[in-house]
Amino acid sequence: MLNRKLLCVVQGFFVSLEIQGIGYRVILSDTSDFSDSIRKTEQRQKLVFKLGFSHNIEMTLPKNVRAFCPKPTSLCIYGINYHLLTQICATIRNFRKPEVYKGKGIRLKDEEIRLRVGKRK
Repeated sequence: MLNRKLLCVVQGFFVSLEIQGIGYRVILSDTSDFSDSIRKTEQRQKLVFKLGFSHNIEMTLPKNVRAFCPKPTSLCIYGINYHLLTQICATIRNFRKPEVYKGKGIRLKDEEIRLRVGKRK
């Protein structure tokens, strides 16, 4: 347990998510929160998901978690708190879980979905 905590402080943890589906994508933007008492600007990242719903899904990340988008269909999240990082990934995945018939949705990079056979005539 101590070894894992030391590893997270030195290296941090990195999770990759993959978005599959026509028109599904994520957009990364920075937001600024102004606090009046300190007059200090905090940079937080905001993720905007387009997942086939009638509205976009917005999610603001905590200040100790960073995200990168190498492509519009892939999302990489980095942080030093493993528990918080996995909770954020689970929340993102619940926006659109992978379908078992077509495989569309949000999944982990190395996750394998076993597709079911549809109706037959």
